[in-house]
Amino acid sequence: MRFEGRSTRRAMIGGALGLAGMAALAGGLPAGGRQAKRDSRGPYGRPIVSLARLPGIDVGADARSESAWLSTLLYDSPLSIGVDGQLRGGVAIGWDVDDDGLLIELEIRRDALFPGGLTVTPVDVLASIERARHRPADSVDSWRWDRIERVEAVEGQRVRIHLREPDVTVLWSLASTRVPVVPATWADRDWDAGTGRIPPGSGAFQLSGVNGDEVILDRHAGFWQVGRPRLEGLTIRGSSPTLARATEFVASDIDVLIGVPLLDVPMLRVDPGVTLSGGPGNQLCLLSVNTRRPELREREIRQLVAGGIDRPALANAATASEATPTSRLLPENHWAAPDGELERLSTDEVRAALVERGFFGGLPLRLITTAADASLANACVLLQEQLAYAGIALTLDLLDDAELTRALERGDWDLHALYSPAWHDPHELVRPLLHSRGSLNHGGYASARMDTLLDRASGLAAVRQRGDAYRQAQDLALADVPIIPLFIPDYYDAVSKSIRNYEAYPPVSAHGLRQAWIEPPADEGTP
Repeated sequence: MRFEGRSTRRAMIGGALGLAGMAALAGGLPAGGRQAKRDSRGPYGRPIVSLARLPGIDVGADARSESAWLSTLLYDSPLSIGVDGQLRGGVAIGWDVDDDGLLIELEIRRDALFPGGLTVTPVDVLASIERARHRPADSVDSWRWDRIERVEAVEGQRVRIHLREPDVTVLWSLASTRVPVVPATWADRDWDAGTGRIPPGSGAFQLSGVNGDEVILDRHAGFWQVGRPRLEGLTIRGSSPTLARATEFVASDIDVLIGVPLLDVPMLRVDPGVTLSGGPGNQLCLLSVNTRRPELREREIRQLVAGGIDRPALANAATASEATPTSRLLPENHWAAPDGELERLSTDEVRAALVERGFFGGLPLRLITTAADASLANACVLLQEQLAYAGIALTLDLLDDAELTRALERGDWDLHALYSPAWHDPHELVRPLLHSRGSLNHGGYASARMDTLLDRASGLAAVRQRGDAYRQAQDLALADVPIIPLFIPDYYDAVSKSIRNYEAYPPVSAHGLRQAWIEPPADEGTP
């Protein structure tokens, strides 16, 4: 459930469940990483963390990135993603795949505990996987579990996953936030933060309290990584509705800014009191093309639109040069990256080709995007300017979430600017966008050849063969133009200098806060 509604801090202090009540729940909540009593031998500090929006607890019901980020603090998944972007253990200490690729076996660690000392069992992991699998068939993640036949808990602290067909992407899904491990008794229950129905998790922190302005977390003393977390707790806030996020971070008591707006990165990079952690991101900024619209049914017209975009100029201006321009889906250093880029056409070439096809007054198109992301809005304005010279007239509509959903459902749009969800395995990016049943295929693209390539790629164990399949899929997408890739944005978290040993994991993950720590102040009289 989302935590909705905002109130002033003064109003909350006077409320029935204000900050004073939350402080009592959490054992005292001094701000900004400060506490009244020093204990250098134990955990110290409660940093204040800022998200773009307040998160929800149940990532199955709330797919926003903020909710996924919070889930990595409270819950473990069966597997996890390391800072290098590779698969690591989570609640499962290890995993095996049999030779024919039809059986995945997870070995569940014996030292993972829920708050209160209850041990995480294979039955809990089984129930949590089943909860993810049995979401509605039309949910955005239903494709992840299509090839699973059954799951069982067996002796030897193990969980077995039986597949109908080989599917190497299941392991990556088990490492995603879509499978938070909770007690089996919670698997069939609704989660409701408003009424306190929140399942415990085996993650590094546990929920202490929620109000309209803040989410309060305490350290989970039974966390299976010995000595971690090194913080006493966290206070998580949504960003101010009136201040820019970076300005709020610099001017207030916030210690960690998650997902720095890219246009603010240059300002924070030169601030001596701030450390930026991050680098190349794992999202793609793109245009989804509505192939059902009369103007865009012809592949040649779609190719002209894609060829008329100056991606380097677009990426530099929209993100303050914190992005890599691309006409492909995967970055050039990836094992499934294709060769080469789309050759850009001159504005005169595009305009002349459109006139030949009967667009004497130019090609009118409606471009829609969310109003909540400044970099997307900037990119769309720049696209308007670029394509206008090529004879393509974009009408830009910045929409709130509800309006955007309605527009996508009605289909009265030509181009939709968006960021893809964060991905780790290429199937998590390519399949939702390009498969005929893809959850992000809003433009109605359908290609039997594309579906065959993607279905085949997910079942191949050999990286070379998988890479070949994804390269062919990208070549086909470059020709058919169901989407128009623009750039791959970088990703950064900003932390105050008081926070030590923080490292931004590939989004979306808060694992860096498991290892971060704050230096306690020296005792009085200590030189």
